Amino acid sequence: MRYRFLFISFAFILFFTLVVKGVLLYQKENRISVILLTVESLRHDLVKESITPNLLQAAKSAHRSLVHRAVSGWTGSNMITLLTGLTPFQAGVHTRGQSVDGKLLLPLEVLADKGYQVAGLQGFMTMDLYRNLGLGIDDVGTDPFFWLTQRAQDKKYFFLWEHYLHTHLPYRPGKGYEVALDALVADKEAKQRVEAVRTTTHIKAGSIDYQTGDVQAIHALHTANAREFDDWFARFWELYTKSGLRNRCVLVVTADHGDEHGERGNVGHASTNLGGHLHEEIVRVPFFIWVPETLTKQEWPKVVDHSSHTDVMVTLLELLGVNVPKYLEGRNFLEKQVPASWFGMTSGGGFSEEDPANIKYFEYGAIEGRWKLLWRKHKDGREARRLYHLGKDPGENDDGYALYRDQVAELEKTLAAKIHTARNRPVREDAAQNLVGSGPQWVFPPGSGAYGYKQLAGRFYFEWQGRDDADYILQYRAGSGDNMVDGELEVRGVKKDFGKLSKRYWQTWVVPVSPVRVRVRRADRGGWSSWLELEAMP
Repeated sequence: MRYRFLFISFAFILFFTLVVKGVLLYQKENRISVILLTVESLRHDLVKESITPNLLQAAKSAHRSLVHRAVSGWTGSNMITLLTGLTPFQAGVHTRGQSVDGKLLLPLEVLADKGYQVAGLQGFMTMDLYRNLGLGIDDVGTDPFFWLTQRAQDKKYFFLWEHYLHTHLPYRPGKGYEVALDALVADKEAKQRVEAVRTTTHIKAGSIDYQTGDVQAIHALHTANAREFDDWFARFWELYTKSGLRNRCVLVVTADHGDEHGERGNVGHASTNLGGHLHEEIVRVPFFIWVPETLTKQEWPKVVDHSSHTDVMVTLLELLGVNVPKYLEGRNFLEKQVPASWFGMTSGGGFSEEDPANIKYFEYGAIEGRWKLLWRKHKDGREARRLYHLGKDPGENDDGYALYRDQVAELEKTLAAKIHTARNRPVREDAAQNLVGSGPQWVFPPGSGAYGYKQLAGRFYFEWQGRDDADYILQYRAGSGDNMVDGELEVRGVKKDFGKLSKRYWQTWVVPVSPVRVRVRRADRGGWSSWLELEAMP
């Protein structure tokens, strides 16, 4: 009897173990992947049937937010929120040279620990802004269609961030998407103003006085870029649906932020005009999420009233069955709708801030219901507050701060408390004072000069002599005058590879900021290399 009992107990334990292993194996094989597709500078009013029919056709099977807002006025800060769930107040990254605190265990690192392949493909994510987020950079430069085809075949689970860039300034539509500007621009001066939008990546606030009559032409150019994206998305959607990824992969489509089209006298956003703000043309962006049927709940609304970038990572983590860190302030907007509220924070110059260690001003924003408060604080102590009723004044043209202060006293108090918690991460300081020229020697490019796209075979990288297991600092200065930016990158090993670049990317982003000057040194000791000055040729 005793042996029979032991045999039954052993059989039960064995059966239970096999069941648990089977469940875990089933969960592993059926784990859901994520694609986060962000579209550069895509304002919410560029998504409509006449402009993006392919996206909206696909959106019939998606969940959509009617009012989705970014949380900052430039790409880096918004992407950090999308990829971590941290607000700009928490992350403290407001310009180049800053990075999220490496001591934090962030969501993408948790996913990587669980076996996810976490990747981004765009070359700019090798900048210091995106350090410590948990993004893998091994596949930088890989074509997204090729990368996703490989994942569809190997059936590995992953988190992919892909950023569509060609909706950024300059608004230069590709072949077949040209705009007849002569019908939209009235005189020679207006044509010159609009031509800058078509040819220039950065237009500093106040350098060109854009007029009300220019807005239609600027909007038309950006609309053409949005149409081009929509046709690209049609090819992406075909791969997503026909490869089987649709059945095992959450897809999010949104934008990092929007762009001003001259409504307030400028064009672009913080990083392109150094006049960053949080008006609706900047923060209102489209948002769609497609969820596999195996995860979808019947009670989830197809359309939600409002959401923000702060909510995206929390929603994704809950969809994946991963514990949400307590420090994240967002909510799963598919499960929980709350009264409309929002907070935002941006530096005035974003990535292009003239002196990263001394940001000229910050703008903060808050929304409760229909009221929106914007609060700007300058480094020299000056402040300005503006108040808008979004229901009566959606274009934010009538500042009611002096008229309705009693009605918004609580909102002002709430935003003041939020501002008090805001962090500003330290900018890297140059600790080496050694003479230039005493550091590493350049391998590629071997010396200063002019280089064309064909000479580099489309691959953009720097290489120098040294130890592969050492850390280095690569310092850069790109462009000149108002368009000049500088900064530093941390590099492990003796090569900084920005990946394979398309010819369009080269001509749009590299050539306009030419010349580029770079130098390198060991992070722990030693002097700088000689300056390498490169002229990028079309």
